[in-house]
Amino acid sequence: MRAIRKGESPRQEFVSVGDWDALECFIKQYADRDLYFGVAARFRKGGRLQDCGNIRGLFADIDFKNFTDSKGKVRDSWVWSDLEAFHQADIIVRSGGGLHVYWLLTKPIHLQERGPAFKARLRTFASILGGDKQSAEPAHVLRIPGTINWKYRQPLREVTLVRI
Repeated sequence: MRAIRKGESPRQEFVSVGDWDALECFIKQYADRDLYFGVAARFRKGGRLQDCGNIRGLFADIDFKNFTDSKGKVRDSWVWSDLEAFHQADIIVRSGGGLHVYWLLTKPIHLQERGPAFKARLRTFASILGGDKQSAEPAHVLRIPGTINWKYRQPLREVTLVRI
């Protein structure tokens, strides 16, 4: 997990999958920062592909700024129809500036064995959906639902779970 505030060094903590008490403690301790989790499990501390073990889903980070009309209004319905036409996502999170979309896998992918191929698949998904290609990295971190996206202060935007 990472806690980031502009102008400060990021805080990070590595916890075991399913350690909900540690997650809750981290969220409370750093509630005034942007909070993220690593989609891929880490087998050692670090934020690179070489530090990742298993991943249990494909994901895309879709920024609404890429789907605005000439007046700056988000064409939200267009994003949703594209997602549904592509393949119904298992989990959708409103990040405060877009969507984080997840498709769960029936079996985990071991990134030490198949990392480059998995990365290519993530980039394909991002291209098809108009997602952020730079976020299409197996080691990427995404926002934690139930927290605040501090990037936008007027008004504050909550990171919310739309579908699970």
